[in-house]
Amino acid sequence: MENTEIINKAIDYAKYHCCSPDISVGEIAGNAGFSLDYFGSIFLAHTGFTVSGYVNYQRLKKAAIRLRRSNDSILEIALNSGFESHEGFIKAFKKRYGMTPSDYRNENKSKALTLADISDVSVVSRFLHENPDLKPLPDSAWDDLLECDFKLYAYLFEIAAAQDARLAEFSDGGNKAILYLFDDLSGMLPVNIISDAPDIAAKLIKRFAESCPSASLTTALSPDQLKNAFESAGIMPKTVYAISRFCGEKPKFSLPDGITVKRLCQADIPEIEKVRDRLPVGYAHHLTNPLDYADPYVLEYGVFKNGGLIMTAGCGLSDYSGVLINDSILFYLTAEKPDNNVFRQVFAAIVADIIDLGAVPYDDIQHGSYAEENGGFTSQDAGFETVGYVYKF
Repeated sequence: MENTEIINKAIDYAKYHCCSPDISVGEIAGNAGFSLDYFGSIFLAHTGFTVSGYVNYQRLKKAAIRLRRSNDSILEIALNSGFESHEGFIKAFKKRYGMTPSDYRNENKSKALTLADISDVSVVSRFLHENPDLKPLPDSAWDDLLECDFKLYAYLFEIAAAQDARLAEFSDGGNKAILYLFDDLSGMLPVNIISDAPDIAAKLIKRFAESCPSASLTTALSPDQLKNAFESAGIMPKTVYAISRFCGEKPKFSLPDGITVKRLCQADIPEIEKVRDRLPVGYAHHLTNPLDYADPYVLEYGVFKNGGLIMTAGCGLSDYSGVLINDSILFYLTAEKPDNNVFRQVFAAIVADIIDLGAVPYDDIQHGSYAEENGGFTSQDAGFETVGYVYKF
């Protein structure tokens, strides 16, 4: 059995049994079919963790999720996560998260989990170990990208930060490309390439497309500019879509008679309850949970016709890059589908409100089949400027 397979088996065992207080390095090594002598050094090389450090990392991650999603006491969570004492848990948690478990719970209780909260950082370490020609980059490398092209990379950075992505660099002579990598929880690591050099972009896609089914390319280059490079490499993207950013003055809008748009708040819960069964279950729970309205980064809008709720529109804000941005506006119908003009005007009204909040509106949803079903217009039609493209392979 190759070392990679051994490490994968050991990781699966450690994840499943990490909350057992009696789990040992020898037990993990033995289950993977490896002698204890060299297991620790091989595990560290592949994952970036010592074996005990990885078990502790998994325990703390599980504990953090329980703090956010349950009302169990700190002591119960500590013991159920594999820690032998309340004091040891608090010390380890504070070292990992920079705050006590109680403070973490108070700060995050009303916030939704993101991929970064539940991802496993060892996934990227294993990938980099298996591809030694990729040079890991510090998080500060994002600063250089943002300075180079804020309109393109600020959007990408918000996505990458929510995924707990790490950066790596590939060099081929004078040409370079950036890869951002994260655990998508499927067991298959997505490889996301960032490059404006056609030949190196095509080379990397060809290299990783077979082993990483969700490989993608983010670039400022249009399909016409990449056509020759793709054809020479014998590859073809499955889908291409534009990354858009609102550019210009605040959009004007004219809502039809009887239609109003407002930001939803806790006082609107009784009205939402009337149409709860017409919304996705998870989203309905979110809209009727008073605690969720405490998060200033989550925006929900209600569209009312003659006082009745006919549609909601969800979006959120983030500021990982230091600038407040919004990445999409997603419609949910609660009544008969309105005509396309209502969608257009509601979209414009929400964009205007986002700008009034001091945020930069982006869009990653109002295109393709979604746009056809929800208003028959794209964000470009609504005044958004295309600043880059994503190619999925």
